[in-house]
Amino acid sequence: MTRPRANRKTVRTTVSLDERMYSDVLALATENDVSVAWLMRKALAELLARRGGPDGGRNIRDSSASPSSSESKELG
Repeated sequence: MTRPRANRKTVRTTVSLDERMYSDVLALATENDVSVAWLMRKALAELLARRGGPDGGRNIRDSSASPSSSESKELG
């Protein structure tokens, strides 16, 4: 598990998940021997990379920006 570099400023945030989503995320993290926080950082980094930046130049709520069913299955 990779930790943030000491010279990079990090910001703490809170994410609210319903019980089922949290259970699924916890199971995925456990299966992969990583923390929930690491898994969330990785998922967000991959989302941002696919979009080419914070929102890829379009609103993430756009229906055209919704992940395909195969992308949705990648994380569980």
